[in-house]
Amino acid sequence: FSASDVFKKLSQLNIYKSGGVDKIHPLLLKLCAGSLLVPITSFLQTSLMYHALPREWKCHSICPIPKKGDLSEVSNYRPISLLCIMSKILESIVFDK
Repeated sequence: FSASDVFKKLSQLNIYKSGGVDKIHPLLLKLCAGSLLVPITSFLQTSLMYHALPREWKCHSICPIPKKGDLSEVSNYRPISLLCIMSKILESIVFDK
């Protein structure tokens, strides 16, 4: 994949989504896409070439989101998993190829 593939993914990030375990917010990546494009592309290509991902990319955080009803009941929550944004970008690029 190329830097233009990475730039496309960075520019498509939803800035209203939450950051993951790595605490990198999509807005930061989107605003700094031009400056960070070369190092991010290089890092993602190297990770893929060596089949090695940072340990943090394999972690996630589960956050309970309330549904309607009595919030004192566990069944009125749904879990969402917050993943590292960089792993989501790499996964999306690989999926497109």
